[in-house]
Amino acid sequence: MNNNFLIRYHLGHSFFESLQARTKILFFISSLSVLMVSFDLRIIVPFASLHLLIFLKVRRFSDSKTFRFVLWFTFVMNLINFILFYLFDPLVGSNLANKTTVLLQFSDYFVITRETLIFFLARLLKIFGTLFTSFWLILIITPSQIASGLYHLGVHYKIGTMISLGLRFIPDVVRDYSAIKDAMQMRGYELDAKEASLLTRLKASISILLPLILTSLEKVGTVSSAMDLRGYGLHKKRTYYNELPYTSADTLMLIVSGVQVVIFVFYLYLRITGRISRLWVW
Repeated sequence: MNNNFLIRYHLGHSFFESLQARTKILFFISSLSVLMVSFDLRIIVPFASLHLLIFLKVRRFSDSKTFRFVLWFTFVMNLINFILFYLFDPLVGSNLANKTTVLLQFSDYFVITRETLIFFLARLLKIFGTLFTSFWLILIITPSQIASGLYHLGVHYKIGTMISLGLRFIPDVVRDYSAIKDAMQMRGYELDAKEASLLTRLKASISILLPLILTSLEKVGTVSSAMDLRGYGLHKKRTYYNELPYTSADTLMLIVSGVQVVIFVFYLYLRITGRISRLWVW
């Protein structure tokens, strides 16, 4: 596995890796839809747990250090977000649930309600649930499969090719950035976080990244010209040599995706008709 920027180019033979590209993308889209549609813990908890288990199943192929950094960064940023939410509206959860159960009261304005705590819990689980969903997709799909899957779902193949090429150039930029940074440090340019200030490191990063991005754009232009010379884009349809065969695993995951879509539509119906509040409180 290539661990650069968590992008994979070769798949194994595990259950989730052997799925067709369109099955993976459909399962991903339906999973995000269910997690994002509500603040109902009856929906969020089981599906967030499901995607955590899937992530843990496929994580053995990944760089754990990178995932830990993303998880901690997400947690800290959302902790700050929750504090700001509370400062501007301590009754944010009560307003969503149309119910107020005061647990602690510091003043007439600053109170802690049961509904607000449930709102923060639901929001945190939603964010981490969608994060784990994105993680497992990254670990079971390749750039070529993304292009193939999008094409078989009705997206024009040129769009899929653009995404695939972009993902293939990102690891090159990251690798070259690390090499240039190491070379600068060997020549006495201090970029260590313990020694250099944030502004100094930021300026150095920009001075490295800008030329790399411009160089990558030139490479994209070269690849585009080569593809034009080979007749790419002349036809409305195309085939993909890396498409995996349809198996019973695809059938199972498509059924799960269908169940998620039904839950999504049913919940939207209940919300639109006003039969349930946006935040469910037991």
